[in-house]
Amino acid sequence: MVSENWKHTHKSGSSFPRAFRDSQNFPTVSRGAPTQKRDRQGGNAFLGFIMLVTLYTVLLWLAVRVAESAGIVSWSIGMLDSLKLATLYVLWQSLSLVSWGSVKKR
Repeated sequence: MVSENWKHTHKSGSSFPRAFRDSQNFPTVSRGAPTQKRDRQGGNAFLGFIMLVTLYTVLLWLAVRVAESAGIVSWSIGMLDSLKLATLYVLWQSLSLVSWGSVKKR
């Protein structure tokens, strides 16, 4: 007498175990080969640099304008000079953070 359990022991159609095959994170054959997600850290770093330089430029220019109108200083700087100084300041700060290890590396 042969048991009827042999009918239920066949391997499933996919070669992966069921836990992997049914999970949403595991790529299936129907969706194609898995692809690596694009790394956007470089673009985000550049965008952050531009935003920070813009913010510091506007703040420096406004601070000098307020100080000049209040009679605290007798000199003035233009927007282009503010942009140059802000760019130098942000570059100096970022290089100092990278050089002296204040930025944590992954």
